[in-house]
Amino acid sequence: VTGFRRVLFRSVGQRYSFRTFNTVLKENKDQFSKDFYQTFDLWLGYTINKKLQLLAFIPYNLNFSSTDDGERRNYGLGDATLIGNYNIFESKYSTKKYKSVSHQLWIGGGIKLPKGRYQLDTTEMVSSANIQSGTGSLDFLFNTNYSFVYENWGISANANYKINPSSDGFRFGNRFTSSTFLFYSFDLSSL
Repeated sequence: VTGFRRVLFRSVGQRYSFRTFNTVLKENKDQFSKDFYQTFDLWLGYTINKKLQLLAFIPYNLNFSSTDDGERRNYGLGDATLIGNYNIFESKYSTKKYKSVSHQLWIGGGIKLPKGRYQLDTTEMVSSANIQSGTGSLDFLFNTNYSFVYENWGISANANYKINPSSDGFRFGNRFTSSTFLFYSFDLSSL
């Protein structure tokens, strides 16, 4: 159809995170665990209007565990996350000294869908659950985001709290995370 243009998302990004854990039993140094978990997230964002925003995160996990019992690897798509945010505060201004400055505060919540592979080994429940690509549970999230932008450069600070129900008799602990990142924005149509 001529003149019809559909926008699926207005922002897209990729983020990387990793976690490492090394344990050794004090009473028996031969019992150990060295775990390394990596996540590559593709995130999509769409601003519905000045007050409402939708975000989606699609992770790919690379998990590795080396223990006294051997090595385990688990790679694959993880649990997808959907978040809706509400804009509490926004300010934009320009002066001769400052070309374009803005900052905003969003709060919201969402869900994490159990889409990643989750096959729990009940003989080694804890180590088996930690290395899975998914958690097998529908989780609930609460978050806040503050952004400051000067011209095309910006910094964003996030804080999230996730409530994890149990799955197959195993319950991951609730999780608080925070992050800060620097970004540069540009219009794809100008390329």
